[in-house]
Amino acid sequence: LNAEAPPPGERQWGGPRRQVRVAGLVIELRRRANRVMLMLDDRSGRIEASIFPDTYESYRGKIAKDVILILEGDVQPDDFSGELKLKVEKVYTMEEARARFSRGLVLDLCAHAAGPDLPARLKSCLEPHRQNGAGCPVAVLYQTGDGAARARARIVLGPDWRVKPSDDLLARLRSEFGEERVRLTYAAG
Repeated sequence: LNAEAPPPGERQWGGPRRQVRVAGLVIELRRRANRVMLMLDDRSGRIEASIFPDTYESYRGKIAKDVILILEGDVQPDDFSGELKLKVEKVYTMEEARARFSRGLVLDLCAHAAGPDLPARLKSCLEPHRQNGAGCPVAVLYQTGDGAARARARIVLGPDWRVKPSDDLLARLRSEFGEERVRLTYAAG
């Protein structure tokens, strides 16, 4: 959880806030009189998050103990404990975060690993997850030959082949082509 504390002059909830996005496992969930509190853990640290009623109603179907969530909101140190606290504005599941923030799905395939039936295998994996222009773009890195005879190309599939980057799709592609040959890309920062 890499949320930096705001400068000392920005400590009160009523003052300026720093927008952050954090991801982690919900390890604790409890209701308070005017909000829901949850503890998020990413194995490097923990942060307590407050979700107020209007926000909670929008996202209640996603919020549960023992699920991984991505939270966006304002972070500030608590005046009493000094710990960072997050006031949640948006909640994403892993699948939603991938779809929202990923720049693309990249398949790094080479001729000897892909085989002659590559188009049919690729279509079989991608077809059930197509989003027809609305999803994540798919690019195939393809290489054939060795040494001076080597050719390499990056082929970006058309908008009709954009996909929903679900757990199922990623698992299927990794099973079909290999764990190390499938990756999602994200913008820096």
